[in-house]
Amino acid sequence: MKKRLFIILFLAISLVVASHAQQHDKDDIIISLNDSTKIRGVLLKSWFITGKLNREFLMKLSDGSERWFNSSEVDSIIFVHNNDKWAAHDIKDKRWFMKCGPSTDNAEILTYYMYAPSNITRRPILADLRFTHALRIKGDSEIYPFYYQMGLGFNLKWIKKSLKTKYPGLFEYINDYLKQNKDLKNTFYEHPDYFLQVYEDFLKNNEDLLESNQE
Repeated sequence: MKKRLFIILFLAISLVVASHAQQHDKDDIIISLNDSTKIRGVLLKSWFITGKLNREFLMKLSDGSERWFNSSEVDSIIFVHNNDKWAAHDIKDKRWFMKCGPSTDNAEILTYYMYAPSNITRRPILADLRFTHALRIKGDSEIYPFYYQMGLGFNLKWIKKSLKTKYPGLFEYINDYLKQNKDLKNTFYEHPDYFLQVYEDFLKNNEDLLESNQE
């Protein structure tokens, strides 16, 4: 009887330790600073914090100390357990942490999150998060948001001028493409990579622009 009780207690303790270790692994991150310095530690408070949204996070370092990091000093963040990557980019004079999504040699999808509504007084929860999908083109520091979960859906209004100036024909190509594939823009919510494919198709029809981007 005592032996059986000991085995049960041992198994219970082992499960708790294993569960704690697994959770710890999920919080392990490696950050790359703007000067290419890499730091590994444990994420204590993510950048989804009221008042510090998408711009700061708290990390426990290998020496046991704790330190806040700001998006102004961080280039990228990698979660060790699943290799998810986040990177810091500028949108409208504010530097956000954005999740790195599907990519090609020419561009990538970035997704940044915010809490809604903005007047939350309680502690935010995951259900309060709203996202925006954006396109980042290789060699271009500007980010191009195209899908807004919070109300607007697919919308190129705020990037229309930049697209027309920097990439002649791209805005018109996207509009024509979506006229021929009317249901496609409704899929960008779950499949922002489809918008990336539209850009790739544009490049195939404008090889001179592709060559200039690769220089």
